[in-house]
Amino acid sequence: MQITIDGIQTSAIAAGKEYLRLPSFWLESIRRCPLTRGGLTLPDPTGEEIQRISKGNAVTVVMGYRGEAPGCWQAEVTWVRPGTQHQVELGLVAADAAFARKRFTEAWMHETPEAILRRVLSAAGIVPGTINAPGCTLPRFAVSNENVWQIAEKLELTCQQAFAIDTSRWALFMDSTGTAHWGDMDAPDQTSVPGVVTGGNLIVHSPATDAAALGQVETFLLPHMRHSHQFRLQDMYRGVSGLYRAQRVRHEVTGHKARTFLWYGTEHGRY
Repeated sequence: MQITIDGIQTSAIAAGKEYLRLPSFWLESIRRCPLTRGGLTLPDPTGEEIQRISKGNAVTVVMGYRGEAPGCWQAEVTWVRPGTQHQVELGLVAADAAFARKRFTEAWMHETPEAILRRVLSAAGIVPGTINAPGCTLPRFAVSNENVWQIAEKLELTCQQAFAIDTSRWALFMDSTGTAHWGDMDAPDQTSVPGVVTGGNLIVHSPATDAAALGQVETFLLPHMRHSHQFRLQDMYRGVSGLYRAQRVRHEVTGHKARTFLWYGTEHGRY
């Protein structure tokens, strides 16, 4: 049987085999973090699955509501370990792991940040999408044994410190198609903006406790939400209403419940 929680269904294909019963699954993405990570628990009553699945195998997880387009997440296995009650647990990472795989040692003169980033993205086999231009030219820029993610951060730091360009809201991220984007922008692959509303799907709202913290929202499963997507929050009891960019998104699905947790708030500089 599939997990069915008020019309929610999940399934997975791991190393070429389909599983229609998932004891648990979680998925987390964080803006300005290089990896989208997940964890998947599969039934393994005979002990065969832990022998069959190995690091590097492809995994596809599908989750959503009956009668609606489901969310689909593609990943690869990073570790395999025994679970409890005849189960096997998998650690997963998404395609954005490519940001950290290839390393570069190069130098540029009189080049723009966006041109440098496009160069290293293409060399790493990553398709560049919307790459914003900070509006400056770097007299010199060098990297030594650094990956794409580190180069993007170094470019942001250089723009901020050498040219006084505010990059506190900038991020390098990959959308659901595997295309990379860089800048102060929302994810362009979002097709609709969900609402989280008092009296509807708002379960818990914990506003930020200080200027450096993020507010947190717990709601029912929003299968398409990832970091850098937008959502509308309307909490009539706390007087909070607005459109927010998700800084962190975590989905948790078990045999008892299916939840999405959203973090939102001010994006602060990291340097």
